[in-house]
Amino acid sequence: MPLSTVPLIIGTQAFWCREGQAITVPSSGSASATLKPGATEPTWIPIGEVESSSEGIESEEKKVYAPAPGHLELLKKVMTKHERKLKFKTVSYGPFAIELSKKTAALTSASTTFTPMAQTTKRGWIKVQRLDEADNIVTTEILWGTIELDGELNFGDDFAKPDYVFTMEKNSLNGGTIQT
Repeated sequence: MPLSTVPLIIGTQAFWCREGQAITVPSSGSASATLKPGATEPTWIPIGEVESSSEGIESEEKKVYAPAPGHLELLKKVMTKHERKLKFKTVSYGPFAIELSKKTAALTSASTTFTPMAQTTKRGWIKVQRLDEADNIVTTEILWGTIELDGELNFGDDFAKPDYVFTMEKNSLNGGTIQT
């Protein structure tokens, strides 16, 4: 698909690779800030069916004002701190949601027990694919950072819907591709 400005409905798929997880693509080792899993790495963990997603960058700014007759005028605005967050609303409840809601060590579909608060920070790589209405991949990003539940996980007379927030951390390996 050529990069152009057209009306699109964009869906999202998101996958997680934990820090320390064994990977084989692009080379064998453990995922870390210095070893990024490739897009085709077979051990990516789906975070669930993504109902909707959003992203944004929060920035802090400093302003400098200069005197003008009778008042001060903005001379320069400098953005000093940036924080990028990606949010995912899902409709899937499973081991990953339990792991994040209870801050356990890594869980899989084979897990039968857990210890709450065993691992409070979840750091690793996230792969985010944006797809158009024909399921063509529009963009793919692989980013280093932390993931956690966004707010409380509610249970009741509706499906459990874990919401995740990923906060990107500075890493020279962060990057993305645009499919054309």
